Amino acid sequence: MEDLRRELKEIGVTLKQVAEACGESQSTVSRILNKKLREKIESTATRLRDSKAQRVSSRWLERRSDSDRVEDISKQIRPTLQ
Repeated sequence: MEDLRRELKEIGVTLKQVAEACGESQSTVSRILNKKLREKIESTATRLRDSKAQRVSSRWLERRSDSDRVEDISKQIRPTLQ
């Protein structure tokens, strides 16, 4: 929504003009634009969080697999040490 604000500013349209054309207050127009921006930011943050969580869980599984392999090797070695 920041793009829309920038575009409006570039062509000389103010939030006040948008508000008057809609029959709403300037603060309502601003709040709506901010809400859409907030939704965009929250959506992006959620997507990044989920992506990060997936990478972390994949790494954990890889490490767990490595430790399982070490345990298997140690079980093979242990009988020869006794």
